[in-house]
Amino acid sequence: MSQGSSRAVSFFGILALAVLASSSSAIGQTHDIRIKIVADEEWRRDHGWALKAKGLLTVISTDFERLFGLRLLPEKFETWESDDSVGVMETLANDLEARADREDCDILIALTAQSNLSRGLFGYALFKEGLVMIRASDDAAAFARTMRHEIGHLFGAVHVSNPGSVMDIFIQGDDFDDLNREAIRLMRGRLFNAIEFPVPAAVRPAAVDLYARICAVIESSELQRKMGWRDTTGVRTFLDESGRRKVPELDDAHLLLAQILIEEKRYDEAARACLAGLKINPGDLEAQNLLGIIDRRQGRVDEAIRRYQAVLKADPRRPRVHFNLGIAYARKGDLQSARAAYERAVELKPRSPEAHNNLGETLLRLGNVSEAERELDLASALHPRFALAWANLADLALKKGDLAKVREFLDKALKINPEIPSVWNISGNLAFREGRLAEAAEHYLRALAIDPDYDKGWFNLGVCRFKMNELAAARVNLEKAVAINPYFAEAHASLGYCLIKQNKVDDGVDEILLAKKLGFQSAATHVNLSFAYITKKKLDEAIAEAEQALGLDPSHPMAYNNLGIAYTKKGMLREAEQQFEKAVRADPRYKEGWLNLGSLCYQTGKADRALANLLEAFKLDEKDGVLCNNIAVLYFKKGEYRLALEYAEKAGAAGFKVDAGFLAELKKRISGRAGT
Repeated sequence: MSQGSSRAVSFFGILALAVLASSSSAIGQTHDIRIKIVADEEWRRDHGWALKAKGLLTVISTDFERLFGLRLLPEKFETWESDDSVGVMETLANDLEARADREDCDILIALTAQSNLSRGLFGYALFKEGLVMIRASDDAAAFARTMRHEIGHLFGAVHVSNPGSVMDIFIQGDDFDDLNREAIRLMRGRLFNAIEFPVPAAVRPAAVDLYARICAVIESSELQRKMGWRDTTGVRTFLDESGRRKVPELDDAHLLLAQILIEEKRYDEAARACLAGLKINPGDLEAQNLLGIIDRRQGRVDEAIRRYQAVLKADPRRPRVHFNLGIAYARKGDLQSARAAYERAVELKPRSPEAHNNLGETLLRLGNVSEAERELDLASALHPRFALAWANLADLALKKGDLAKVREFLDKALKINPEIPSVWNISGNLAFREGRLAEAAEHYLRALAIDPDYDKGWFNLGVCRFKMNELAAARVNLEKAVAINPYFAEAHASLGYCLIKQNKVDDGVDEILLAKKLGFQSAATHVNLSFAYITKKKLDEAIAEAEQALGLDPSHPMAYNNLGIAYTKKGMLREAEQQFEKAVRADPRYKEGWLNLGSLCYQTGKADRALANLLEAFKLDEKDGVLCNNIAVLYFKKGEYRLALEYAEKAGAAGFKVDAGFLAELKKRISGRAGT
């Protein structure tokens, strides 16, 4: 941002710009930067505003192209209506950015001559969003310096206390200082897609080194600045008393450094950069927001929430902070609070694809499929190259069972950006659903190769390996998921079931109870607890948990199955048979239900029904040696020896050691009773 007074609302005249010093280093290929310029109703009183704005930008572009290889191309000129009730330029800029359509341009330059804006700021820049706002002035040279200053911010230039630099906080110079020249050259390839972090990954290490040097210079000069250099450089003639009270502090280099370090996952260093910035400007709300992000990513979610709430108490009109608050609540599993935070972010910034995406994802987790689809459709429409929105639409289609749409959306996401973990995670979910477990595991591992701290990836890999009966590996994966995110209730529940299956029943129950405490109340939680209580011979508790599961999901086959087991152990065989029958009606592909029903029928003397049920189980798993052997025994008892031998041989082929005497007896009877 830049400081100055607005002495008139008249538009600038013909400008005689100072010529910048030539660059001694090679620039390389020129980057074309497409610009959309919008003027408010006060500015448009000068009917030639578009032509004059284009002329000014052309002059500035000449300097930027020569120095930095950046060609500034004004492509669109449109109007906007500034809100006369807003008296702060920062708020006006954020409100415009929240609603503006940049129409495929990289930078949006907004021109305002609104008379009631508070004094002090000539211009304001939003780095990530690529927006510059400039206010009217009858000082043509000051206006030109402001334009150059604010565009410099968009390419990584930061405030310095250097009266000879155009990046001086009072914009006293016409040229860029050496460090800011280095910054712009480094950042000339920055991203303007409003989704990805603007600083490309390839230049982040160099950017960290550069901004650390700039911060060191600022910190070393801060004492001199505070001792009075303002009063000796003509500043009192530049600002009125109101402006001097609103002088920006030299902390933007620290905050940009912190943001880059966050992207690099160097969180402790990022926190130190924020704290150093707060020493310069104790009231900086963005520093507190960044510290909230650091807290959240390091697992201090409650502390992050407190920081975000404090920022919003000071300034409720910050959509990005509401968005971050939603992420924190979602990480805790408080989906209703997350939803409220995202809805507020969308209200403040209706054109935010990220906020619509996260709201849609949250609504999907809450089971509001139609509302989720609306939000995700909005996110993808606002930013058609938003890979995460397409991935979430694929997840939604998977929940709806529309597998063709799943593949279509995943294909779009992968073409846009194959380096986001959720795309591979949902690809894994599709393979898992279709029974391709080894392929699913490969997709989850691909997601984790991109982001080793991706808790959903570890969770799904654990569930996949559990399904593959790799219990030890599944446990390790699930423990990794809850170590990364201790609030991941569903992962705690699955870890609990895994521990129970490993005969660590008490530990498993503790994990499941923790999942319930964290708010995970799905039918699966109660089913797993019922299984644990069966294992511990607490049959009444097992029955109660299974019934709670059916209260949440009346078609849950495992709940009926667990009821059947508990009733069997209590000697209530008729009730047990009814529950097993309900289990296989709820899911005819539920093998365990058919097995238990067959076993119970055999136990109660219903041999034919027992055989019929075991044959249903065999249709689902022809490689189960124990099952094949039991079918062979039942055929033997019926006197159908050839079928008995057939299934006995299947049992052997599946790896089951069939009793040699049984085989011998079968062959003897077959030879003595041909045609049986």
